[in-house]
Amino acid sequence: MDKINNIDNVNIRRRYERILGDLEGYAKSTVRTKVDDVGKFDEFLEGKDFRKLNEDMAIKYKNHLKGLMSTEKPIQLKTVHGKLLSVIEFYNWLRKQPGYKRRVKESAIQCFRLSRKETNSIATQINLIETPNLDQILELVDSIKGDTEVGMRDKGIFSLTLLTGIRVKSLTMLRLKDFDRKRLILTLNPLDDVDTKFGETMNPVIVPLDDNLLNQFIYWFDYLQKVKGFTPENPLFPMTEVKQMEGSLSYTATTVTNKFWKSPTAVNKIFKDRIKAAGLSHFTPHSLRHALVQIFISLNPTEVEKLALSQNLGHKSPVTTYGQYAKYDVNKRSEILSKENLQNIINRSSWNINDALEQKIDLMNMDLNQKYEEILKHLLKNINTQQ
Repeated sequence: MDKINNIDNVNIRRRYERILGDLEGYAKSTVRTKVDDVGKFDEFLEGKDFRKLNEDMAIKYKNHLKGLMSTEKPIQLKTVHGKLLSVIEFYNWLRKQPGYKRRVKESAIQCFRLSRKETNSIATQINLIETPNLDQILELVDSIKGDTEVGMRDKGIFSLTLLTGIRVKSLTMLRLKDFDRKRLILTLNPLDDVDTKFGETMNPVIVPLDDNLLNQFIYWFDYLQKVKGFTPENPLFPMTEVKQMEGSLSYTATTVTNKFWKSPTAVNKIFKDRIKAAGLSHFTPHSLRHALVQIFISLNPTEVEKLALSQNLGHKSPVTTYGQYAKYDVNKRSEILSKENLQNIINRSSWNINDALEQKIDLMNMDLNQKYEEILKHLLKNINTQQ
């Protein structure tokens, strides 16, 4: 499809982009996604003005996007839904602007929506993420040699990512000053150039699931301060320094600079390369957020502890944490729901019931003894009075 620009459409899209960023306060990445989605619809219009929208055009575009699900590089229905919502949001805003309100009909905008059956299938879809267990993560960290700065840094990256569930784009922007060593707390402040989801300031506490992982990160932090002489403003996980070996055409990459990475891409590559070298199945940095939740649940935390972890991950509600992150693949579910494991659950429950009964009986006995003593005292008092 050749790109045909309508100058009015281009101008209103630019204005919408400014509104999303400056007034609505969306993150740059979110603004870019929404505006790009509207731009794709503008291309589909082939020069027609946004005001010309009718029900037939909306349905044709919806079917066009759904058709992309059957191409060589298919997109998912969830992606189609997101792109259509971007266009719906744009038109809902557009209808309030001078010169558009009477020209764009609400019924036409509604035709962008997917059917109830399609939206329900998206809402109930389970996106299973390959999630490593604690033993695999320990095996991975142990496989990285710690005799170079790059090795020590990478051990620290894997350790901190699991113990806090921090997102990669936040991790790459951390400075030394963002870590409180005494209290084991990070400060993620968007106003200090640390990118966070929804631009919120966060203070994740390190969850000490494993002493070895915690020590790997602390050792790296101390190394940067005491050996490298880094200042509080220097990056916590700096770029790799690539140097040409003396008297050779070869290059070495064993030390680090004092510069920040330009994007999370480098960290994603570290994950990919280190996991492959360790001979483990691939998993993403984000999957360690899921791993943290699943490992934490296995420790049988209280409701208060569950809430604390949820807030530590920056979630508004525990429903998000344990509804989205505590999803198991069929193999894990089979293990949990196996006859052997269920018997263990029954045994634990029986023990808890018996233990509770014993405690109840003890309390009843104590109560009876106390009442018996009170009755005796009362009888003795009456006898003494009569005498």
